Amino acid sequence: MPLYYFPARCAPAGAIALCALLLLLLSGELSSQSGQIPQAFSQRYLYEPECAAVGGRLQVLADPTATSDEYVAPDGAVFPDTAPGDDPEDYVRLHFDPEADGAGEVDYSPYFLVRQTDPGPVALWLRTNGGTWKLYTYTTTYARIADGGWAWVPDGLEYEADNVLGLDGDTLRTLDVAFTRADQQLDQVYLESIHFNWYVFRSLRPFEYDLSGTNCPDFYNEPPVAILEPGSEVIVTPFTSIVLDASSSYDPDGTIYIYDMKGPYRQEDYDPHRHEQSSITVYPEFQGVGKFIATVYDFYGASDTDTSLWKIIQRDQGEDPGPYFRISAKCAEVGDKWTRRADPQNASGAIAVAPSESSVDQVPADVPANKLRFVIPDVPKYINDANDPSYDVLGVFSLPETKGNCLWINTNGAGWRRWEVIEAVSILQGIHLAPGDNVIELAYCSPDLEVRYLNFSPDIGLNHPYRIYTGLSSSSSVTDITCDEPMTSKFWLEAECAQLGSSWKTGRSADASNTTYVVYPRGNSTSAPPVDVPANYVRFDLPNTAAGTYYLQARISAPTNLDDSYYVRVNGGEWYAWKTGIRQGVGFRWNMYPGGPITLNAGSNTIDFAYREDGAQLDKVYLSRMATPITGKGEEDANCPAPVVPYTGQWLEAECADYGKAWTLAGDAAASQGAYLVELGRNALTAPPPDAADNIIRFNLDLGADFTAAPLFLYGRINAPSGDDDSFWVRLNGGEWYAWKSIRHDRPGFRWNRLPIALTGAQGQLNHLEFTYREDGTKLDRIYVSTIDQLPPDEESVADPACSVGIALEAECSNSQGGWTTVRDSRGANDQFMVFRGDRQLNEPTTHLEAQELMYTAVVPTAGQYYLFLRMNAPDNSRNSVWVQIDDGKWIKMWEEIGGAQLHTNDFEWRKVNDDGIAVSFSLTPGRHNIYIANREPGTAIDQLYLTTLSDGPVFSSPDATKLPDAPACPYVPKSVVHTSGPNSSAAASGKEIGQVDLYPNPVVDELTLDVYGDYAGTVRVLVYDTAGRRVRILEYAKEIGRLRAVLPVVDLPSGIYRLDVTEGDRQTHKSFVRR
Repeated sequence: MPLYYFPARCAPAGAIALCALLLLLLSGELSSQSGQIPQAFSQRYLYEPECAAVGGRLQVLADPTATSDEYVAPDGAVFPDTAPGDDPEDYVRLHFDPEADGAGEVDYSPYFLVRQTDPGPVALWLRTNGGTWKLYTYTTTYARIADGGWAWVPDGLEYEADNVLGLDGDTLRTLDVAFTRADQQLDQVYLESIHFNWYVFRSLRPFEYDLSGTNCPDFYNEPPVAILEPGSEVIVTPFTSIVLDASSSYDPDGTIYIYDMKGPYRQEDYDPHRHEQSSITVYPEFQGVGKFIATVYDFYGASDTDTSLWKIIQRDQGEDPGPYFRISAKCAEVGDKWTRRADPQNASGAIAVAPSESSVDQVPADVPANKLRFVIPDVPKYINDANDPSYDVLGVFSLPETKGNCLWINTNGAGWRRWEVIEAVSILQGIHLAPGDNVIELAYCSPDLEVRYLNFSPDIGLNHPYRIYTGLSSSSSVTDITCDEPMTSKFWLEAECAQLGSSWKTGRSADASNTTYVVYPRGNSTSAPPVDVPANYVRFDLPNTAAGTYYLQARISAPTNLDDSYYVRVNGGEWYAWKTGIRQGVGFRWNMYPGGPITLNAGSNTIDFAYREDGAQLDKVYLSRMATPITGKGEEDANCPAPVVPYTGQWLEAECADYGKAWTLAGDAAASQGAYLVELGRNALTAPPPDAADNIIRFNLDLGADFTAAPLFLYGRINAPSGDDDSFWVRLNGGEWYAWKSIRHDRPGFRWNRLPIALTGAQGQLNHLEFTYREDGTKLDRIYVSTIDQLPPDEESVADPACSVGIALEAECSNSQGGWTTVRDSRGANDQFMVFRGDRQLNEPTTHLEAQELMYTAVVPTAGQYYLFLRMNAPDNSRNSVWVQIDDGKWIKMWEEIGGAQLHTNDFEWRKVNDDGIAVSFSLTPGRHNIYIANREPGTAIDQLYLTTLSDGPVFSSPDATKLPDAPACPYVPKSVVHTSGPNSSAAASGKEIGQVDLYPNPVVDELTLDVYGDYAGTVRVLVYDTAGRRVRILEYAKEIGRLRAVLPVVDLPSGIYRLDVTEGDRQTHKSFVRR
């Protein structure tokens, strides 16, 4: 049906809307208007005149209030009384691509977005296709022109019979516009087909929006994203309605104007306003499964579609008392492609999990491996009044996805039906149970669906389905089908949970299943099996085994060809020397047992592994009737809980990480801490960008002293604006880059996303997690790293940690060393530490004595409470104390542990500075602060200092890894004794790295101090950018060797986050600061 044009006889204009609606209703066509939506978009043009052919006696002027920041005005070409001629210098010409089917049928009503300084009618000369000029005069009903603002004319904005171009069957190719007054300004031209139904599609007119025209070369429109909320299963009466909700849909660069909902519902429920509504209420006209479609459009006609399935179940008029049946997945015969595990919500139940493959279009092969098989015994003759043999089956599931879940079901061999599982409690009607025993088979359809229960009911009532599942507990109302412990034909067995011989040991590895393996540590027995005693073997028990032939696979790590064999036996039989086929030097891999297949008895069986060569690491064993090779870590061993791993969850802000200059620090109130990092302008889709610090965001992970080798799971809070801005490259500890391409972009704003793979953290060191760009525009707010594969339940409300400050200093890089001696020793970080060799000074110092002191300078970026930690060696009571002072504060007597015990260390260990056993902190302002360590007892050794806002100080990956790798070594004399030459010595005398830049205070209110250190001499260029990338400062300074100090006034800058770039020759450094 065409969209109707209603002629002028429906005038006056105020009655046009009512007239149009009445005509549509009388024609019976309104219900199908949604089918004409694409046609409506082709019936309009919105053009920018400045992007058309502008004559030489016209001018294009800039104005931020114009729709594209520019407009056209006369510059001499004004025709108040007579029509213009054919000189193209006198007018603006707009070109159009003719519609293929529009010739001879289409005419257009023109509208203009104009401004003129004096009030009065707006008159413009128009002509089409180079024909005759015609003067169009528009009166102004509303006082919108007189104030100098932009306004559309004609301002009635409704169809008028005289306001048409008058094509008279010609096809529109060009439209020329000329001015009648020197004060006229033209911003936009909008043409609307006379067949355009402005009443139904009034939202597709530009009069109330600030929209760009489509004819400019740089015009680009991002399509919208449709999100129709998943359907549900509804038990209905004739008056039951459902709500189709597409309100989560969004347009990345604009607004959604049209929501078009289609589906099997009553068309007479059509609401003429519904195209602007993101959700509608409808009355379904079907029973069973129905598909609904939501198509969303932006102003320009770009669209996207999403679907949802609804299941409509008609209510029975009465409720039959029974019989009801309920059966758990525990009682199913489970095919080898399925996995059965314990149900955490029901100790007596179980969960059957479908394989991670799909068969949504057709039933998979009808073989036992693909199916679950249930037996419903002793079904009596159906007893309801209608003698209807039909049952309703209600399944209880766990859904891996919000949409697209399904199963195949076969009742008593009658044929397979597809079961659309729309909700976690899902109904399928029309199951015919016969008197006696019945067989129900389920085959996998969608991947990873979890089946918990099946419930069978002879009727559907309003209180259904929850009554049968959770509300019925009386045995008189429901028959719970019981079963013996099911026989098993598939076993996943963790080695560490087997009966472990006393000579065997367990080990930990993130690559091992369950992070644990077993190994015989010392001794070989290659010529014959070892003595047959339990100490020498690992025994796997196989209870409730279904009799038959099985294949055995073992997950083993064989470091070399001298660590790659076992002896294996079944049920205490002969030992088999498994000495071939185990892969070497490749870590944990599955290996097929060459001595099989093996025969297992019904009931209980055992399999023993005895050592043959020490060092072979046994992780896991798999037995099944299938010989298909296994990859990965396999499925869980339900009888082997995961080992307890100390919780190591960390939230880390992206802006607090070390990031290169390719990244932009930007502000957003929706981001945690109000800031995020983004790369703008570059992509690296096929391979990571160059491995340079400029391209990388680096997070330092403290996993805790108890961390072993558990897998690490990474979550990122990310804003992916579109499908072209939704990925990063990620790696841990300099390993292989992983392309993180699964980041969701279907919902706007910052959302948590999980890295699909687990990472392997390193023991005994700090771990470095790095991001680099893959697609520009992907915004990183914060990350969460943990050994537990889930976010906390209230992840959005977790307090955001502030960017912690940690300043590490090497003891040998003191500004003043006095009588302290530098000792070269690998026990010290940088292979050096400091020790005093003179006399005791047990009395509190009264002045600074260079001969007794070490002095350091730390630049503190932010105000706060700080804690000082020393990596020291205090071997006994006579060599375990120092005096400590910061700036002009109190001298602190550090000679005890916190709490009052004697201070003793086992070689070099970290200790928190305290005063007579009482913990202390230091309230420091931004800027430079002096730290003094004075001799109290000679022989006390100092290796490193750490000044931090973290009250617990540095945390390391193991007790043996206690050196701070980020503490700067004295760069000008590496690994050697340092001697300073007084206050004019170079930057390195204070332990500063060549080219180091310090900013303070940070945050700043009025003046920002900039210190630049190093041996560079020449011009230093300083640029300051805001979060939008605008340059707000350009400064240059002349620098000599040593330190440059400059003060930058920032009081005039708005509050926010800024980036500062410092360029010294070919060296560039960037820092961020916050203007309060």
